[in-house]
Amino acid sequence: MESFLSINFFDSYEEQLDHFAKMTKVSLLPMTKGRLAFLGQLGIWFRDYGSEDAPLPVSYILSNPSQGMSFPTPADVLGTVLAMYMDTHNVDCEAVDLLAEFGLDDDKASQSIVSLSGGELLLLNYAKAKAMLPMVNGLVACSPVYWLNKLRYKYWDALLADYTNNSRAIDVALLEGEEFPNHEDCTAIVCGQQTDPKRLRWKLLANNPKVVFPEIQFPSHHPEFSLHFLSEVVEFDLMSPTLVTGDNGIGKSILAKVMAGIITPVEGSIFSLSENGKGNARLILQDSIHQLFGMSVDNHLDWAFRFDGTKANAARSIYSNIEKSLKKLLNEMRFESLTALGEAGQRSTLLQAKICLVAERIASLPPLLILDEPGWGLSKTSAQCLVWEICKQAHDHGIAVAIISHHPSCWDGLINSQIELTKCEKGIINLAMVEK
Repeated sequence: MESFLSINFFDSYEEQLDHFAKMTKVSLLPMTKGRLAFLGQLGIWFRDYGSEDAPLPVSYILSNPSQGMSFPTPADVLGTVLAMYMDTHNVDCEAVDLLAEFGLDDDKASQSIVSLSGGELLLLNYAKAKAMLPMVNGLVACSPVYWLNKLRYKYWDALLADYTNNSRAIDVALLEGEEFPNHEDCTAIVCGQQTDPKRLRWKLLANNPKVVFPEIQFPSHHPEFSLHFLSEVVEFDLMSPTLVTGDNGIGKSILAKVMAGIITPVEGSIFSLSENGKGNARLILQDSIHQLFGMSVDNHLDWAFRFDGTKANAARSIYSNIEKSLKKLLNEMRFESLTALGEAGQRSTLLQAKICLVAERIASLPPLLILDEPGWGLSKTSAQCLVWEICKQAHDHGIAVAIISHHPSCWDGLINSQIELTKCEKGIINLAMVEK
């Protein structure tokens, strides 16, 4: 069978998005420059958009799977597409069938988009791309399996087969070293080439926390549901950095938010204990850019510590140390492109946003720093170097590090302990330490 698949590799998120814009004629505006710059560019974008060639008739999947989801529920997302060419009486059933085809239960149809995990959102993108198949000439996909557990790569293979069998072109934009089905990664693991972080032990004090999410009536009904995190031990004795793994949608990010005090359990408790004492963790979520709250990279630290000049100075120093070490290391490795660290004198890239958020968290001296999918939007080399430097800085400040990731092999040579989440039954999640 003729191949319609084209795979391209890029060294940075910014280069990947440039390729996406070239292929689709859809430009995504950078939030990392701050809301004023964003709004200014938005005006230019609207003014110039009509003068550009019409966007190519393709479906697309972005590396942040929440982008392109403009409706409140999966049923609305798929129904809007299907209604363009189907009898409206059949739309709802077809939407549920599409969700099932890509591994999503029918109860996800009415669930709020914002409550879906990254992996579930990506599978919804697959279903949307399948729904659009009769209307498009191809598919442009950026990092189209990044958010998935490897056991779910089969859904990408199914979507790929659908497009190929219908003679549709598929353009895939990957970041250097990114895991991808049927592709052998030859990127060297770089962690072992660096000075080891100071060894740091920490404890996870887990007293079976339970969280409850109330019933939602609007814009669509979703019943109350709960997650109860159970473990056979109350005290996990761990060595930082610690990897936290589990299947898509099992509750890793929810657990992280409970550990950070963002979500309060209705029963039980969970705390971290390290050299900085006992307390809540600090968390860097998957969607790093949004955590700048519309600030530029430079302005975020000033805003976060506007009432504490000492911490502001500490955060700037941490930022400078990490960025300087990364530039030195990437240069020594003769990494082909340093675009991930931006142009001289400018701080506006995704990698720089991540460094900024890390510096802010470390300066607040929590017992634990949680990195939720820290490799998102980064090449494998950049991701490994970044996390290694984060661990060095965090450990020097008495802060343990936990990494949530679907890609444990990316962190080989770095991880010193591991916790795995497994589903016992609906709403019951088991926490267990995995022996290395």
